[in-house]
Amino acid sequence: MEAINWDAVAALSEAFGVIAVVTSLIFVGLQIRQGTNAAKIEAVRNTSSEWRGVYEGVASDSRLADVMYRGVNDFKKLDGAELMQFNAAIHSFFHVAASTFYQYENGALDQCTFDGIFRQLRQIIGLPGIKEHWVSRKEIFSEQFQAYFDKDIYSQPSDEIRQLSKDGLGEATDAQS
Repeated sequence: MEAINWDAVAALSEAFGVIAVVTSLIFVGLQIRQGTNAAKIEAVRNTSSEWRGVYEGVASDSRLADVMYRGVNDFKKLDGAELMQFNAAIHSFFHVAASTFYQYENGALDQCTFDGIFRQLRQIIGLPGIKEHWVSRKEIFSEQFQAYFDKDIYSQPSDEIRQLSKDGLGEATDAQS
């Protein structure tokens, strides 16, 4: 009977161990990647839901829509209750924007999703009442969000939305009357 070469058995065991560890690491890496992708998808879904809630609130309530329409053009002309309603809606809008920014900054939202949302904000911020609201209440938000918003959103509003707020919205309302 031949003697067992324990060195060869040990070397084979070690090789199998290395293969098992590498396989396990690959599997764990794939699971982490899938978990990260799922978390990012969920972040996009949650962000979309938050924005949908902001817009649905205005779209489903004609009184609030009227207050918002008048407020985005000149919120100083709103009466007490209307001003409270306008401030609450715009404050909600900015909180969702800040949440979106935070998720992007922490890697939960991809560049494409973030850019699409903030392109909309560039248009909306061009409306006079929203600009004034931002200036008067921006200290509520983090310094990082304020810096981003002031540099990349507030300072570059869309000329088209400014023109729409001056001419188009008024004409549409007059035509409907």
